Amino acid sequence: MSADTPLEITHVACDDDNGIIEISGGVFRGEVGSISTVDSVDGEAISISVELLQQNAVFTVLGPDDVVLSPVDETSLIMSLESGRRYRIAMGSLRGNPSYDLRLQVHGAPYDVG
Repeated sequence: MSADTPLEITHVACDDDNGIIEISGGVFRGEVGSISTVDSVDGEAISISVELLQQNAVFTVLGPDDVVLSPVDETSLIMSLESGRRYRIAMGSLRGNPSYDLRLQVHGAPYDVG
């Protein structure tokens, strides 16, 4: 992705399809790939997973003010969401130029991540 290439940004919401969205893409080493945003209501949760041919892409969950909320270099995660917040899920590369399938599912309130 060059500086002239806009980032792919996808908004995810809890809807009739169980809030599931799948994004296929790629990311160049050292750059940020697609960014997904989630606006939450109290009690929602999100499941995030990434499928890879090689283990060379990861995601990071960022909360308001770009605070990192997930351990760095995740490949799967489920987390509770606070009401009225915007979360971002950003794809990144560990090495090479990986292709990935990112799956996001917003679980409606109330949802206990246990």
